[in-house]
Parts: sequence; structure tokens; C-alpha cells
Amino acid sequence: MKTLMKNSIIAATLVAIFSPSFSTADEPRVGKVTNALTLEECSACHMAFQPGFLPERSWRAIMKTLPDHFGEDASLSAEATQEISDYLAANAMDK
Repeated sequence: MKTLMKNSIIAATLVAIFSPSFSTADEPRVGKVTNALTLEECSACHMAFQPGFLPERSWRAIMKTLPDHFGEDASLSAEATQEISDYLAANAMDK
């Protein structure tokens, strides 16, 4: 449990650092998570962060390291990983 809390704090800090302005989930400039698989898989352990919080390169890096996702194994099937990666990249901050 301590690891999950620590990782959640790290993730929130990264979002705050890399987003142009840290805002609420309803912030219209960022938009809501609209991909059902992303919402389901990511929110199983933490808030499903909106793709607009990070640039594409950051999402790609995060999705490549799911077996060690902030200290936890968040591995998914190849198909699920591809779908989520594509969704995050297509809706990233720099798109």
C-alpha cells in the first residue's frame, strides 16, 4: 500500500511538472479520457490521467515500461498496450 501511495504521489508530481497548468479533470483544455480501455485499465490502480497532460514522447516512454510502472507490474496484453498507447499518443499535449 505504501508503494502505491508513493507511486501515486510521484505520478501526480510528474503531471504537475509536465502539464502547462495543473487543472481539474473537467478542464476543457485537457479533456476527459474517452477511450474505455484506457479508463478501465489505468483507473484500476490510479486516476486515469488525461492524454493532454503529457506530450506523446512521455506517454510512449511510460507505456514501454509497464512491467515496472512506478515500481508495480502493470503489464497488459500486446493488443491492449497498443490501443492505449495509440490513444494516448493521438490525444497528447503536443497534438
